[in-house]
Amino acid sequence: MSPASKSPITPYEAWHGEEPDVTHLRVIGSKAWALLPAAKRRKLQPKGIPCRMLGYQGHCNYVLLDSNNRVFVSPNVIFVEHIAKPAVSERQPKRSKTGQTLDQLIQEEGQQAERPAWTLRNGNNATAEITPIYTPATSTALLPEPEDGQTSDSTPDLSDGSEDNIVSHGDDSALLDLLEDTSPDPSIYSTIHAAADPVRPPVRRSTRQRAPPLRYGYNFDHSYAMAMAISQQWEDPEPLTFKQAMQSDSAKHWHAAMADEIQSLQFNETWELTDLPPGRKALRGKWVYRLKRGADGQTVRHKARFVAKGYEQHEGIDYSETFASVVKPESYRTIFAIAAAEDLEIEQMDVKTAFLYGDIDEEVYLEQPQGFKDGTSRVCRLKKAIYGLKQAPRIWFQTISKFLETLGYRPIAADVSVFVRGKSIIAIYVDDLLLTGACPREVQRIKDALSRRFQMTDLDCNPADTPMAADPLQPPAEDWHAHPKDQTAYAKRVGSLMYAMLGTRSDICFSVGACCRYLANPTPQHQTAVKRIMRYLKGTIDSVLVLEGPLQPIQGYTDADFAADLHTRRSTSGFFYSLGSAAISWTSKRQPCVTLSSTEAEYVALTQSAQEAIWLRSLMKDLCHPQAGPTVIHEDNKGSIDLANNPQHHSRTKHISLKWHFIREKVAEGTISLNKIEGTKQPADGLTKALPRDAFLRFRDALGIRKPD
Repeated sequence: MSPASKSPITPYEAWHGEEPDVTHLRVIGSKAWALLPAAKRRKLQPKGIPCRMLGYQGHCNYVLLDSNNRVFVSPNVIFVEHIAKPAVSERQPKRSKTGQTLDQLIQEEGQQAERPAWTLRNGNNATAEITPIYTPATSTALLPEPEDGQTSDSTPDLSDGSEDNIVSHGDDSALLDLLEDTSPDPSIYSTIHAAADPVRPPVRRSTRQRAPPLRYGYNFDHSYAMAMAISQQWEDPEPLTFKQAMQSDSAKHWHAAMADEIQSLQFNETWELTDLPPGRKALRGKWVYRLKRGADGQTVRHKARFVAKGYEQHEGIDYSETFASVVKPESYRTIFAIAAAEDLEIEQMDVKTAFLYGDIDEEVYLEQPQGFKDGTSRVCRLKKAIYGLKQAPRIWFQTISKFLETLGYRPIAADVSVFVRGKSIIAIYVDDLLLTGACPREVQRIKDALSRRFQMTDLDCNPADTPMAADPLQPPAEDWHAHPKDQTAYAKRVGSLMYAMLGTRSDICFSVGACCRYLANPTPQHQTAVKRIMRYLKGTIDSVLVLEGPLQPIQGYTDADFAADLHTRRSTSGFFYSLGSAAISWTSKRQPCVTLSSTEAEYVALTQSAQEAIWLRSLMKDLCHPQAGPTVIHEDNKGSIDLANNPQHHSRTKHISLKWHFIREKVAEGTISLNKIEGTKQPADGLTKALPRDAFLRFRDALGIRKPD
């Protein structure tokens, strides 16, 4: 709705009877300080984050860009917009107080300031070329054009302003033209100009042709900041079209991927080339591109798939019925309950390119794929279904159903996606199969039969001997920002592992603790580390915490890894306590302070371990099993033991905080006793670092985790 040319009020006021509230509007690109919530900042950390305003989200939220080029949203913002963009009174390029142009400023911040074009990449992996909004020119200065016989007294000069002034961007006059068109009326700055610049150069009339701004409210700060912030998220984008793929730096890789797809389609005899019958229209196709990335985030494979644009199909001509086999969630849960009650084996498999196996009944014509046309006007008459067709899921379900019936399975009436043969059950969710059987051999026979007919992927994982590789986890780079979906998935996996670790699986305590440190910004290496822990649990799923035999006095094992954390350089403490056969308490955590030596790190770990020992002694006393003598803590560092047993002053330890001397008091009063053991025989070593296979197995045995007899 637009206001009438003669109406003195806005459409909003005419409709609601009151003027609109615009107090929340701010200058795009202005400096700002966003409030950092108390839950996300430390005690001495600043409460505000310096940023720039990019736009709005809703009515009261502002879209902001911080100094690390990360875009975020906050409603609590203080803006510094009291100084607007100055007009230009001279033909010379405007500079900052330090005499630097925009290009120099951008180079200092490590930004790429190429003028011809930018590549904008968004969260959907889209790429688009942004045409520059300005063109270098040498026309006249940008003063407001005065009436004939008048001169302008209102050109602002803010050269003596504070550092918050918005700096003019280089000597690109067309860009400055745009800024003038989108700036407020310069007359409001007449007082400032009169005080700052009493002598003005002669005014010249601009010879450029006036034009409306490209977009209302558009300015260089906004577009440049948004383009740079988004483009840095995706350095190697996935093209959306064939043209983008061929114009990208990876054109040869995408072409090879498309050639592999065409070869696969021809091998499966998916279509045959023929002339298009009169009155028929061929569907268009589309290339879909995906990148497969390795653990380090680098591209390891380019994948391409040719699909039909099924939305162009007409019911009754190109297809008649549609259906997709999707097992009901209630059926899934019921199958799991039956499998648990009857001790059935459960496996999961995936069918590769499932939709390409079924023969198509209708006559469907498809244009030849881009980049692989034979130079004629012939089209592809489909002999088999292809991805994108509306009937493709139904044809696949008919194909898999007929095959399962040859194996003796029958669909049940309550859920046609579930097939039964005796105690063996197969549930179909499009191209994912859930298999159950009375024994592993029966399930393997089913998997072999499916693999002979279809190209299958076993969704099981390869077991690992240890929960973590020997290489330490690296902290994320400063410019790395994990996708929110990856953060959520990573947190869920770590949370599941923590449940097992806190219950009975003390052997993954260190590995899970190390992965927990990167919940906010996990990298591909961290995600791979979590998957390795799951692979380890898969291989040791039969191992349990075995508690047996008579009770023994509480014994503890304590160790520390000096400066193990690569980001904070803090040490890692690890200890566990047992009552004879297995561990009943265990901990692996980063120390709260930086230590100056391995002895000091072990000393801090001893105090942390002693706190747990005191609580366990109290617990045993309340359970009518008091400890007769001191609790023995086995330690492999002689220096820390001497420091705890000898309260004398040492020049190298005089800086240690008072609370870490708690161990001295407990040793002196006879509650704690320290025993020196060899470092190679220290079982708590696995709670402070990743161990090789043989050492890890000894560590796991000491914890009492093994297969039951």
